Amino acid sequence: MSKPVLIVLRGNSGCGKTYLAKKIQNYYGTKNSFLIQQDIIRRNILHADDHVGNPSIKLMAKMLEFGRQNYHITILEGILRKDVYSEMLMKAINEFDGNVLFFYLDISFEQTVKNNSKKKVSFTPEQLRSWWREKDYFSKHDIIVRKNHNDDTDQIILKKVAKLMIDNGY
Repeated sequence: MSKPVLIVLRGNSGCGKTYLAKKIQNYYGTKNSFLIQQDIIRRNILHADDHVGNPSIKLMAKMLEFGRQNYHITILEGILRKDVYSEMLMKAINEFDGNVLFFYLDISFEQTVKNNSKKKVSFTPEQLRSWWREKDYFSKHDIIVRKNHNDDTDQIILKKVAKLMIDNGY
């Protein structure tokens, strides 16, 4: 019998989290994968600031549980600051029985600014600096990925996800 898995993509703004999350979901299909995007939940739906105790934490925790119960793969992507979301993330590791991959996409601030300027809705370097978290690694669970636009990072991540899926009966 297959077990549900959780893929977490963390990192600063403009590092490619959303792109990779959608790529994973497209690969496995929307009937098999549930995508939770921190920015959509926190900013667009709840209009909440990113601080300890904000309402998006509880909602995303409920969504993680929903994903675990109803989908083969749950994907959570966002900056997901360690100081704000660590308790929720640790609980998710336990709920998914350790069937989790945590990726931290580690790029330079300069690359963040460059990548962000290509977005439809971009932010100023000052806004990006105010959100910046230098090496905000979560725990021993992190797979640190130093992402460059010219490398095969996407394929490396997809292969790790595929291995976890196979190991869990898919």
